[in-house]
Amino acid sequence: YLVDDRTIRELPLNGRDITQLILLNPGVVQNHNGRSGSAEIGFATRLSVSGMRGEDNAYVLDGSYINDYFRHVPAGPTGALTGVETVREFQMLTSTFSAQYGRAIGGVFNAISKSGANEWHGDGYDFLRNSALDARNFFDRKGSPSAPRLPPFRRNQFGGTAGGPMI
Repeated sequence: YLVDDRTIRELPLNGRDITQLILLNPGVVQNHNGRSGSAEIGFATRLSVSGMRGEDNAYVLDGSYINDYFRHVPAGPTGALTGVETVREFQMLTSTFSAQYGRAIGGVFNAISKSGANEWHGDGYDFLRNSALDARNFFDRKGSPSAPRLPPFRRNQFGGTAGGPMI
């Protein structure tokens, strides 16, 4: 199943990390093995695809295998694989994939990055989530009957991208 640019951009992802999209696939769960991220095993979220270990997955970006020498998941110190603003489309293969992905027995995350242009471009974003449209749950205190009291909540996720010609 191929996920396009519009779908990637409009999904509400916590932290705007592409790993959150991988977790939406059937048979994919986050591996909580008690080890925290380190420089030795990597800082990324470890995923189990169809019951396999995190090292059994392949991460392919623009046709290149990007796992490290020990097959650890590629990520930075924050644990994010890459932001959703840098990916044009991606595909998660969980079973019966071709021989070109011979290093993987768990799953294959195949992503295509956005290509450049001969002109400067960029965008900014701010994703706001607050309690204005939230419903009161069973344990929230009741206010007046017409206006139940909700706990305050506000989250802004903002950022931007910029690109241009290579000189």
